[in-house]
Amino acid sequence: MRGWDPLTATVSAAEMTNIADMINERMKTVWEQAFWPEIMAVEERQYRATWDAGLNYATGDEVYHVATDGTENYYISLQDSNVGKNPDVETTWWEVVGDNFLRTIDFQQEGENEIGAVDLEDCIFDNDPRLNPTVGALDNISFYGEAILVATDTAPYVPWLKYRPITPEFSLTAWAGATAYAIYDVCYLASTGTSYRALQSSTNKSPDSETAYWKPIDFPSFLRTYIKYAVHADWLIDMEAKGRMMARADEELSRLEDSLIDQQGVVRRVKFLK
Repeated sequence: MRGWDPLTATVSAAEMTNIADMINERMKTVWEQAFWPEIMAVEERQYRATWDAGLNYATGDEVYHVATDGTENYYISLQDSNVGKNPDVETTWWEVVGDNFLRTIDFQQEGENEIGAVDLEDCIFDNDPRLNPTVGALDNISFYGEAILVATDTAPYVPWLKYRPITPEFSLTAWAGATAYAIYDVCYLASTGTSYRALQSSTNKSPDSETAYWKPIDFPSFLRTYIKYAVHADWLIDMEAKGRMMARADEELSRLEDSLIDQQGVVRRVKFLK
């Protein structure tokens, strides 16, 4: 839209950084505007981490554990220096949690994808809602600090959670083999046209092949047109041209807001955040 030939145009690193910043700002705005069905994630989530025989638990620590017979429960540690004591066997070290147990799902759980936001009326399920679309969500769900509190008595030990992930962040800074990257660093690979996030520290590990070190950052295709128009409007200096381009962006956003078609082909309204 700028009139540049992508095969021959020379764009400075500063300009690339500026464009990436505009993309990320626009993405954050539209990403957080609604619970878009295309970006919602569905996963099983525990209220507490699984018991680890190698960890040292203190009095009051809570864990999830499945016994050899398949019985699942949450347990609370009865003593300090609790290491290697099987919760369903070592009853002097562990007991099943009582009525005071808070069934909470933290927004940031170790080893899990971070939760960006949830719709409290449509987030906790007995079963996978993608396979059972006619089954409604559980009620009595609320926020509890930086967690989701599941207060309903009928909730399973490990419920299904539907949530909006955190906003993806993109980069147009080219990956360089000589650069030492740290975990969560983001770079861009021109050969694939994709941004990547570092999963661990590395040097000279190419993002397109070293999947243990890098994860591609997916760009939601349904937002592509809006982002293109909005970022181009942000770039323009002429106010008249900027207004025309922003009008096209707003028109595209209105189209997205009006209705979306889900996988079953049913037109439904999107729930927007107030």
